[in-house]
Amino acid sequence: MENRSRAQRFRTVLFGGFAAVAIQLAAVGMYGVTAYTVAQRRFEFALRLALGAKRSQVVTMTLAHGIAVASLGIAVGVALSLGLLRVVGTVLGKLPVFDPGFLCHRHPRCACYRHHRSGHPQPSRLAG
Repeated sequence: MENRSRAQRFRTVLFGGFAAVAIQLAAVGMYGVTAYTVAQRRFEFALRLALGAKRSQVVTMTLAHGIAVASLGIAVGVALSLGLLRVVGTVLGKLPVFDPGFLCHRHPRCACYRHHRSGHPQPSRLAG
């Protein structure tokens, strides 16, 4: 029994390590793509500024494009992860694969909402 538990713990740590590396690679990749895109559009930005656009408009346009690309990536990632739930379920065994309660406990906004709904007084931010 202990050997099986040890093997499952090893797989969990291994997948956690792979997930951490994947997140780091994704962050570096997103930075690289964004920097490349902005560098390619540098002349467009200069032309817009020369024709009278405000700097804040150009920055807003650039940020909106970045947010749109990131949102598309998040949507595709969520769709793929929901599609692969069964594969992950075979690795996890009896643990629930998709547990919204667990996610709500971990996400700060959900946790704050649950705390608010439960009627508990929230600690003051100024208390220190």
